[in-house]
Amino acid sequence: MAKKIEELLREVLIKNLKRANAIECGPETTVEQAVKIMQEHKSGYVVITDKNKVIGIFTEKDLSLYCYFKEPDWSKVLATKFVKFPLRSLSLNDSVGAAIDLMHTYEYRHVALIDDKGGLQGIISARAIIRFLAENFPAEVLNLPPRADQISHTREGG
Repeated sequence: MAKKIEELLREVLIKNLKRANAIECGPETTVEQAVKIMQEHKSGYVVITDKNKVIGIFTEKDLSLYCYFKEPDWSKVLATKFVKFPLRSLSLNDSVGAAIDLMHTYEYRHVALIDDKGGLQGIISARAIIRFLAENFPAEVLNLPPRADQISHTREGG
């Protein structure tokens, strides 16, 4: 018998998902440099690390909400100025459900995966979770209506 979504989210560990490599930069990285790194890697974030420990994540959201109008010269302001504290992270041995819960609670699209010493082990993104759900539950994902409040009465959406 096929497992339900709820069971899979509790049982499947983050380490079992296909994930992209984490994009890193150091604590001395300016906002301008962070944006260039994000552009080069076509990424929505950079993980800021110092001496193999994760300090935080600088994201597109930080750029658009906090930097854009407040900082006139991105070449002089460190990206760490916009990192949220405390760092909320997970480990590779946490469940996919724990990642979804953390992302929902704090409105994150990326969560750092760290070891017990604070070292970076990877990143889990909302995109990786969506890919996992689409692969395991294609009918449920592909048959969702375009709007949350829309109820389809026929297979064609009418």
